[in-house]
Amino acid sequence: MKKIFLTLKKNWQIIILILGVLLSVVFFRRRDADFTTKLRSIQLDHDQQIKKISESLEKERRLRELNEAKYQEIIASIQLQYESAKKELTEKKKKQIETIVSHHGNDPAELAIQLSKVTGFDIIMPEG
Repeated sequence: MKKIFLTLKKNWQIIILILGVLLSVVFFRRRDADFTTKLRSIQLDHDQQIKKISESLEKERRLRELNEAKYQEIIASIQLQYESAKKELTEKKKKQIETIVSHHGNDPAELAIQLSKVTGFDIIMPEG
């Protein structure tokens, strides 16, 4: 017994250290500090964030496709309007030319001047 007492007296610092560690583990241990629970929670949050990002990317892709379709539709409409306006303009010019020819058909100089005004072409009259 005396030998145990001498060993304890000699190594009292180590015994106090071990007791301190054990007591701190018992008193300061947190119940919710379970590592696997935290890891699962982090993984679940990560999965939810990935899902939200994927949904927003899909929404953006659909909006881009919709905008592209609208763009193509508007371009086609403008092209049709341009072509019909061009035809209308051509028909209008044809009627003006017919009117000019019927009114000034006997006077080539006046006919050339009037046709030049309507069409925008420079008409050069032959000398003679």
